[in-house]
Amino acid sequence: MEGAAAGHRSPYAEIHAELGRVLRDRGYDEGGLKRVLGLSPDLAVDPDHLPLTARRAVADGSPPATLALLLLLGQEVDPDRARAALSPLDVDRLVEAGVVGAGERGLRATLQVLPYERLLIAFDPPTAGTGYEEVTAPGPSARTLASLTVRRQVSSALDLGSGGGVQGLLLARHCERVVLSDVSARAREVAELNASLNDVDHVERRTGDWFEPVAGERFDIVAANLPYLVSPDVARVHRDNPMERDDLSRWVVERVGEHLNDGGFAHVLCSWIHGGDEEWARAPLDWTGDTGCDALVLHYASHEPLEYAASWNRPLQRSDPAAFEATIDRWLEYYDEAGIERIASGAIVLRRRASGRAWQRPVEVPDAPTGLAGAHVERLFAAQDELARLPGPEALLDERLRPVPGQRLDQTMRYREGGFVPDAALMRRHPGIGVVARIDPRVMPVVVGCDGRRPLGELIKRATQGLASEARVELATLCFATVRTAFELGLLERSGGRA
Repeated sequence: MEGAAAGHRSPYAEIHAELGRVLRDRGYDEGGLKRVLGLSPDLAVDPDHLPLTARRAVADGSPPATLALLLLLGQEVDPDRARAALSPLDVDRLVEAGVVGAGERGLRATLQVLPYERLLIAFDPPTAGTGYEEVTAPGPSARTLASLTVRRQVSSALDLGSGGGVQGLLLARHCERVVLSDVSARAREVAELNASLNDVDHVERRTGDWFEPVAGERFDIVAANLPYLVSPDVARVHRDNPMERDDLSRWVVERVGEHLNDGGFAHVLCSWIHGGDEEWARAPLDWTGDTGCDALVLHYASHEPLEYAASWNRPLQRSDPAAFEATIDRWLEYYDEAGIERIASGAIVLRRRASGRAWQRPVEVPDAPTGLAGAHVERLFAAQDELARLPGPEALLDERLRPVPGQRLDQTMRYREGGFVPDAALMRRHPGIGVVARIDPRVMPVVVGCDGRRPLGELIKRATQGLASEARVELATLCFATVRTAFELGLLERSGGRA
């Protein structure tokens, strides 16, 4: 294990910091590049869009367009145009630092730089030849983890399996001290560059296997983007699970609570396997049962093996169809021999308890998360705490509830028997973790009536008055269950008063 030496600093740190300042001064951000390229920066680098976005940047000719060609789109740029776009930064210093080098017809960057959440994130180009230790751009999994991470002011945080450091740099905005830990020496180099690019100096970079670099330490927040892929391959350190089946996900989840301060949160992206007819939550609930932590288990999808293998190898399908087919065959053979029928993808959020009995809550999440939704995660934990404090389930009837800010209620209509009739409504929020509450049309008056002024019991009584006894009980039960679910999902909150 190699720990980060105190005061360790790259000899090129100041050049990297100056590059970051120049890029920000030139408008090299998500909005600025979208105006130049016609697409968001993360889409602009997609192979399907790259020819179009590169042409737009060449036609634009502005300094941001030149910088996009050089640092985002991986194109060679005329040296004079590059010098003008990067002025007053001396391009020769970037060459010395290994950020750019000579191509066949001009300058070519050795790294790509993506604007993401007001950060500048450098990563290895696909053609860099870094292989096993390749550091990639913030992809869907990194964005999901960033969305789910609690954003509260705390003393310490750990980015476990940090890669290029995107989670740690986001954590640095609200944490006094951040540790970035990864087994890859290449990841440490790129993370150090990214810290300098973003002028962040309160992060420590450590190299070692999982919890070894932080043995005996505890943190207020942990974010862990595991190489959780379930497959027979170990070709990419950022992606491929080095253990069998879902053992790495289980191993990290079972141990991460030991590195939390009381009340601290750990967020772990992971995969787990389950039978085709088996409840998806069984395995993660087993993993979290003895952690001493409250556990929120978020299930985004379960895939059958062929779909899973094809999805993870889609880039290979484009570049080498024969290798794609051979890889699919090899993966399916592995799944068959291991008896794997379904592979679930999701996240487990743990909160360490100082005392009392820990709870577990599995949640189906049909939508992708949006924005930085840590506050939504905290609402789900707070809802479980508040329900536990009530003397009984019926006590929720005395609460005055209201929508959480960012709420959205989508009502649809269905054509039936010669006319349109209301169909179920879907309740969501932005930013949010992707949960959805389904609202039966008969319950809509109660949900809409939750404005924080009247207790839930009164709203249900109004909605059911005049109905026959059996119908009244049925609708009242449906109303209560729907509102309770919306409350548990962090879509409704207490207004502070009780009846």
